[in-house]
Amino acid sequence: MSVVLPYLTEVLLFSDVSLLDLLSMLLGTVYLLHWTHLFMLVYPVPALRGKDYGKTKMRYPDYMETQSGLQYKDLRVGDGPTPKSGDTVVVDWDGYTIGYYGRIFEARNKTKGGSFEGDDKDFFKFKVGFKEVIPAFEEAIIGMAPGGIRRMIVPPELGYPDNDYNKLGPRPTTFSGQRALDFVLKNQGLIDKTLLFDIELLKVVPS
Repeated sequence: MSVVLPYLTEVLLFSDVSLLDLLSMLLGTVYLLHWTHLFMLVYPVPALRGKDYGKTKMRYPDYMETQSGLQYKDLRVGDGPTPKSGDTVVVDWDGYTIGYYGRIFEARNKTKGGSFEGDDKDFFKFKVGFKEVIPAFEEAIIGMAPGGIRRMIVPPELGYPDNDYNKLGPRPTTFSGQRALDFVLKNQGLIDKTLLFDIELLKVVPS
C-alpha cells in the first residue's frame, strides 16, 4: 500500500482521471484478480501439474520403450556373455541434459569403436542388481554384450533420486560436468529434466 498511494496521488494530480473513475478501475482490477484466483484453484494450470510440469513426453519412433518408460536403442550390438544380477560390469558413458539445451555433462574416455585392453581403473564399474546406479542404468545394461553401445532417454523418475547425483552413480567426473548436471537437477524452474546417456559395455566380471 505504501507503494500504491504515491502512485495514485500522482495520477490524480497530473492526469484528467477523476477520483471516481480511478476507484472504479481499482475495484474492477480487484474483482478480476479475485475471480482469476478462484478459477485457478478449481482448474489448475496444466503446466504446473505433476513432475513433468504438464509437458508431453517425447517418444522417438526408432527407440524401444520398456514398461518403466525407458526409451533406448542399440547403436552397436556387442558379442559375448550378457551380465546377470551379481556380476560386475565395466562401462564407459556419455551424459547429456537432452531436455535442457543438450549440454554434455560427461564424455566417454575412449574413442568409439576402440578396443578395451588391460586396466579398467579409469572406467565406471558397478555390480548389477545392487542398486549402485540409477534405475535406467540397471535396466539398460540387461541384455547388452561386451562391445555394445546403447543409447537411452531417461525420464526423471528413472534418473537421479531426489535430483542428487551423489546418491547413485554414475557421477560426472569433472567439475564442469557436475555443475552442468546439478544446474538442471536442482533447478526449481519449469525446465525439462530428461537426460540422455550412451553406455558402452566394456567387460563383464562374473560374480
